[in-house]
Amino acid sequence: MKLAARVIIALAAFVGAASHATTVSLSPPTNLSDHWWNPVESGWGLSLVQHDERLLFGALFAYDPSGRAQWFVMPDMRRGEGVAPSYSGPLYSANGSPLGTNFDPAATRLQQRGEARVTPLLDGTASLRYSVDGTTVEKVVRRMDMMTLPLEGDYAVRFASSAASSCGAVSRPDPEIWRIRRVAEGHAISRTPIGDWPDAYQPMQVRQHGSALIASFAETQSPVRGTWSVVLDSVAGNSFTGKLSFVEDAPAGGCVLQGNVSGARGFPTYELPGWLTDHWFDPSQPGWGLSIYQGSFGLFGVVFLYSADARDAQGLGLAQWYVMPEMRPIPFEQDPGSPPPPPNGYRGTVYSMQGTPLSQPFDATATRGVAVGEATFLTNYADSTTLTYRIGDHTVTRPLRRFETAALPIAGQYRVDMNSNVTSCGQRGVATSETWEIEGAADAGFFLSRTNAAGAAIGTRVPVEVTQRGKIAQLRFSSPQQGIANNWSVTFEHAGAGGVGGVYVRQGAENSCYENGTFAGARVPGP
Repeated sequence: MKLAARVIIALAAFVGAASHATTVSLSPPTNLSDHWWNPVESGWGLSLVQHDERLLFGALFAYDPSGRAQWFVMPDMRRGEGVAPSYSGPLYSANGSPLGTNFDPAATRLQQRGEARVTPLLDGTASLRYSVDGTTVEKVVRRMDMMTLPLEGDYAVRFASSAASSCGAVSRPDPEIWRIRRVAEGHAISRTPIGDWPDAYQPMQVRQHGSALIASFAETQSPVRGTWSVVLDSVAGNSFTGKLSFVEDAPAGGCVLQGNVSGARGFPTYELPGWLTDHWFDPSQPGWGLSIYQGSFGLFGVVFLYSADARDAQGLGLAQWYVMPEMRPIPFEQDPGSPPPPPNGYRGTVYSMQGTPLSQPFDATATRGVAVGEATFLTNYADSTTLTYRIGDHTVTRPLRRFETAALPIAGQYRVDMNSNVTSCGQRGVATSETWEIEGAADAGFFLSRTNAAGAAIGTRVPVEVTQRGKIAQLRFSSPQQGIANNWSVTFEHAGAGGVGGVYVRQGAENSCYENGTFAGARVPGP
């Protein structure tokens, strides 16, 4: 929308690759969680949340026949079959407790008004088709870039191949150290085995799509020449995860290598980019919610409520959305030190919107925003927060938590790297490579088996306690490390088809040692 457009960072430039590198056709990122819009039709948008690759949750914010801001929800968009499948499901409108009244969850009414379908396209955009009361709308949408993703850094990288490869001479990054730098021409990468000195840097093409990223670089370390291509579903403060492929330059029909990739950052970034991006709700008041997208400027938010003025025959408020396009960090009352920690909260203006009715051709002059209040989003950077919003004369304060649309795909085998940051258990900054097997249990719990780089078992199979809050999952278990009993806490900031990534803490029995650091695991594809 126009108000938000001022805070959007331009798409990262597509920089030149090595002259001999071939162009690779890439599939789009598999995780669609993001804020989607059409840049030439600023004023409406689509919020998508995906915690499982088979299920998509969507909230469409558009305008009713009078031009009033109205939202629709698609809570159960199921994935179809095929190489590039669509997600489709029913579209509902909602009526509920009007703004300014005591919220009554029992008063919330859903009515199916049509169907919706989202189809990811190869260029990183998506096709959106939806119908409301017999009117069908088709649009092409793209992810909104809220920030430049923090790709630069040093990573301990693991790679899990999806099939036997004919590229026997290719240098596989398992494990490797990737050093990614921003240069005048864009980005550059150096790849070396763990423990070796950095190799020469080479050009790296990078293209950002909202919270996802596509990159490519040439193979220079083996006799087989070709191009590595990386599609990352997550680039966060502690890790990246996604898919990786290699295609030989020549001859035509040469060798191909595909699989999943993950990278544990050598040292975490203190800004925790994208950590707050999620859909938030109050479990005691289901029926309304808040979509938050974290950008370099602060937060972009859309709150889904019910109108105080527009009501149905029973007196229930019609669905109405409000936007907070520039929620800025709240200044610290005292010097927080250096580097500063993430902000304790964000505050910004709330706008009421009017625009083109969804049944009519888009008219940019119809989009108007009027400041109607203020919102404050306080956070402890865990799984809970407090939202206070004032709209007109009505002020509401509610505790919120992340919303789970589906269980995260935790079970699987992972090629894991852990980079210690603070430790009294060994040498700081050393990458530890392991293989983790996480299995589902009959009681809906999980078990973990660990092996070291040589393939030897580390301890025994142990139960794991998993707690999910939105896109975040925390694992707790007891398992030995170097022969010492340890209590572990591993937080996944992302869990997807390509792998998992986040941070870990381990504490030895009787406080014999303490260690924390970054964590990433490339998922080993199934047969």
